[in-house]
Amino acid sequence: MLDADIDFHLGCGLPGGRTGAVLPCPAMPGLIADDLTVPELLAPHRLDAPVGAMVTRLLPAESA
Repeated sequence: MLDADIDFHLGCGLPGGRTGAVLPCPAMPGLIADDLTVPELLAPHRLDAPVGAMVTRLLPAESA
């Protein structure tokens, strides 16, 4: 399935290349699952920094 996601991402010419297609796969579900199941784990941490870093990596300024 990941290969199909990467092929779709690249085939559509979306920004970020192969890394842009792969980066959110382990990152976002982990953050969402932790937030839903053990919110106290993430409570002392601000998630805007890691999410912002992913957005910046995936959507560089010239794409905005």
